[in-house]
Amino acid sequence: MSGTALAVSQATRQAPSEIAALWRFFRRYRGGILLITLAAVLIGVLIALSLPPVYRSTVTLLIEPRSERVVQVAEVYDPTRGGSEEYYATQNELLRSRGLATRVVDKLDLANDDSFLKDTTNESLLTSLQRRLDWKQWLPGLPGQPEATAAGSPEQRRERAIQRVMGQVLVQPVPRTRLVRVHFHSSVPELAQRVAETIADAFIESGLESRLEATQRANRWLTDKLGGLSADLQKAEKALQEFRDSNQLVVVGGNRGMLDQEVMDNTSRLREAQRTKAALASTYARIRAAGNDPARMEQITALLADGAVQKVRSAVLDAQQVLKQVEERYGARHPQMASAITSLQAARRAFHEQLLIAAEGVRNQYEIAADTERQQSEVVAGATQRARMLDRKQFELGVLERNVQTNQQLYNMFLQRFKETDSTTNYEALNARVTDAALVPKSPLLPNRPKIVVMAALIGFLLGMILASLRHVLSEGLSSVEDLEAVAQVPLFGLVPKVAFKRGAGVIGQFRNDVKTPFAEGVRSVRTAVRLAEVAGRRQCYVITSAVPGEGKSSLAACLGMVLAGTEKTLLLEGDLRAPSLRKMLSVPKQQPGLMEVLLGSATLDAAIYTDEASKLDVLTVNQRPPNPAETVSSMAFAALLDQLRGRYERIIIDCPPVHAASDALMLARLSDAVLFVARADVTPAATVRRALHQLHNINAPLVGCVLNRVDVRRNPDAYGHYQYAYRYYG
Repeated sequence: MSGTALAVSQATRQAPSEIAALWRFFRRYRGGILLITLAAVLIGVLIALSLPPVYRSTVTLLIEPRSERVVQVAEVYDPTRGGSEEYYATQNELLRSRGLATRVVDKLDLANDDSFLKDTTNESLLTSLQRRLDWKQWLPGLPGQPEATAAGSPEQRRERAIQRVMGQVLVQPVPRTRLVRVHFHSSVPELAQRVAETIADAFIESGLESRLEATQRANRWLTDKLGGLSADLQKAEKALQEFRDSNQLVVVGGNRGMLDQEVMDNTSRLREAQRTKAALASTYARIRAAGNDPARMEQITALLADGAVQKVRSAVLDAQQVLKQVEERYGARHPQMASAITSLQAARRAFHEQLLIAAEGVRNQYEIAADTERQQSEVVAGATQRARMLDRKQFELGVLERNVQTNQQLYNMFLQRFKETDSTTNYEALNARVTDAALVPKSPLLPNRPKIVVMAALIGFLLGMILASLRHVLSEGLSSVEDLEAVAQVPLFGLVPKVAFKRGAGVIGQFRNDVKTPFAEGVRSVRTAVRLAEVAGRRQCYVITSAVPGEGKSSLAACLGMVLAGTEKTLLLEGDLRAPSLRKMLSVPKQQPGLMEVLLGSATLDAAIYTDEASKLDVLTVNQRPPNPAETVSSMAFAALLDQLRGRYERIIIDCPPVHAASDALMLARLSDAVLFVARADVTPAATVRRALHQLHNINAPLVGCVLNRVDVRRNPDAYGHYQYAYRYYG
């Protein structure tokens, strides 16, 4: 088999067990659970009957954004400019607003309507219960609880009415639509219809009034704003004109163009003068350095380049050539030599004079260029300064013009908005309308009495289950056969049910008189278990003990002895020397001697043994209590007596004291063949049983089995396996 199939199989096997465990848990605590559920149902019925009837009237509104305007302009006032979700959320809040509630109260005069002010729709559950449970109202002739009064000042009555309207209205948007359902709740159906209808009308009217008021307010504001803008525009235009007049600016662009051309021309002249001066600067410097020295002037190239200088220089050269020819031809003393020399000297003087004239010309040109440069520099600087002044004026003019332009634009825009707003003042389309009118409700919406009762029953059942779970978790008693077996670690010999005995009969009396009771069957099942447990060897002497008193071990010992006495010679020995109970239980005569008399030798064993006629059970009870029970049961005399009894009886049942009550139980357990431990169901704590069994194990007591006594099978039948069927059969 695969792992998945195995898991499914295990889950299938485990599911019924969990359901069965839950069913057993419910059956065990069903009384308390059903009682709590019934109490919750009664409370639910009381609450359902106490709540006043509430009627709901509904009006459906279609809310749309503002429709198309005649003039398309930017909105002066329009609540639809936000997102659609924000707009519809705002409208829903307006439907729940105090302002709308005030309109409704004033329109319907609800402040003077006593029936509305005494409406119990918003009445708390506690107040409603107090009013319903007032016992005075059920007794004639007695004044009942005074009714809620609507007295108070007009302001208080109006405020109370407004609060009631706000508290009883419910706005419910229809998802993914523009529809909104407005509900109004009231204990009077006609009033619910009137208020719901008025809420819708007041909402539509308030929307129209708010738009009209906002438009009128916008018109007033625009009118005031236009007046201010007009004054600002006139002031700006006046400042512009005054600036033009004061600066004599007619066409700013033409003035600046002529000034720019003038600056360019003067700059060109300045550069020309600077070039001329730079070209003559070197020659001028050499001329000044040469002074009037002809030799040094002849070395100045710029002077030699002059046309007049070159002409007279040619004359000097010609005179030199003539002088050379005369000297070669006629000699130095020839009269023509003097004439030639005189001509050469005259030519040289002319050459030197022309150099001086050329130098003076260069000097004059340089000085003229320097003067021109200086003058043009001043002219250019002046023109540049005027251009800068003109730029500043142009900047100021531009600021004034922009100011005028801005004021003109603002004025035109506000004038246009004013005209458009004024055009739309008398045209305001509705943004909400009623699609389904409010009707008078025929039946109340609340309270839903069947639902309240069912919910109360469910809550009561859950509360009962929770309390039962807490009781089950906090319970220390042995609630099932499995609990006892897990603690004792020995087989369970039987389960003895708890039965209601008839008055005066007692346990033994009813056991004798009715052998078909579940109690009798439980005792017989213990007897059967005792015999079946002797497969490995017969156990003659049985000690029956428990952890604490009150477990029912004495009754079980007596009844078990009676059952065994039917087939075997049996003795019931009372080993509880501290608190003996068998004498009274079995109605043994008071003069009958007992165990202590036999041990002390004041009576014979035969005289002390009492035989029950109905069951043929021999009983050795305690008549006289010893001063030290522990020493008595551990004495040699008691051991010898027990050996003597072993020789006379097939079965000896010793009713032993509880383990935790005295140490006698441990002594008797060591002297017995088997120990049968008795625990009381749902009462004896598991920890107490565990400690008692631990003591028995420490002395190696022959513990062979356990019995769960006084089991309430009716209360928890599923916790005790097949014993419930025996109870049903015999019960």
